Amino acid sequence: MQLRLITGGPFRAAVALVTLAAFAMPTAAHAGEPSAASARFQQNRATLMYVLTGWSAASIAAGLPLAIASKEPFPRQMGIQLAAWGAVDGVIAMASLVSANGEAPSLKSDDAAERARASLHTTFWLNALLDVAYVATGAALFGLGRNDTVKGVGAGILVQGGFLLAFDSTGAWVMRAR
Repeated sequence: MQLRLITGGPFRAAVALVTLAAFAMPTAAHAGEPSAASARFQQNRATLMYVLTGWSAASIAAGLPLAIASKEPFPRQMGIQLAAWGAVDGVIAMASLVSANGEAPSLKSDDAAERARASLHTTFWLNALLDVAYVATGAALFGLGRNDTVKGVGAGILVQGGFLLAFDSTGAWVMRAR
């Protein structure tokens, strides 16, 4: 039964998400060559979004079976959090990859690439600040929760917030000025 849950809908959904990410990758089919700074920015952004897509797929694949099959409140609530946050992460990654594909022609100059890099750097830092709040909220719910339902929600938020804090901090570092 458990193997069936893992290879069923959640697994297929995760595989579909990663497959969609591969097709959303920015292409080199645009006329003219981008500057070295533009190419580096686009590659770094795509790599970061593939990492987020992978986390999304893993979160959904781990969370859905827990949410669906668990009779106990702690794993069920943790699974709901994992799957829900994973779905949001997937939407963000897909949107970024798709918009990057359409934006690629406009990022050929060093100036355009620098503006895009600086904007994304700021976005990652602002997200990292929000992630600290997610981690604190998850830790509080997990540590102070009066029942397994609240503790499960807290554990799920803590796991997702912890990953996002590491991811967004890494993204800010990767997108720093050089």
